[in-house]
Amino acid sequence: MGKHMNDLEIEFLEEYKALDILLKDVLSSDSGVTSYINKMSESYGQGMQADPDWAAAFKRLKTVRHKRNILSHEDDDPGVVEDDIDFVCTFRERVLSHRDPLALLRKSKRKKRNNPSKDYVKKEPEKKSNPLFTAILISVILVVLGFIVWMYRKSL
Repeated sequence: MGKHMNDLEIEFLEEYKALDILLKDVLSSDSGVTSYINKMSESYGQGMQADPDWAAAFKRLKTVRHKRNILSHEDDDPGVVEDDIDFVCTFRERVLSHRDPLALLRKSKRKKRNNPSKDYVKKEPEKKSNPLFTAILISVILVVLGFIVWMYRKSL
């Protein structure tokens, strides 16, 4: 039986396969796009801070993976559109140029490691003692001690 695919769906599958192979290589994984999605899921909060397009890329990757699964395993029409192919191609280019969400997250983490001062509360600078204050304090202590000694001797 099987569904006959149109040219758009065939092109989509070819581009998706190229992205999947690239991600398998980049991630040293058996499941390229799925592994990428899983890694994004694990670092979602940090990723949102590192890449403003994180959520959109995450959602779109899941959508194109779903459409690919429908094409490969079901007889249903996944509704592939030209924009799906454009996204897959653009995402592959982002991976190749290290501008993809996980690469941006790695760069962000590296930058924080190299510039940790932003991550910690700044310490108060140590206050240096004022020599005049120290001299006055010592003088007062000596006067008080002298008074105590004088009072002690007077009481004998």
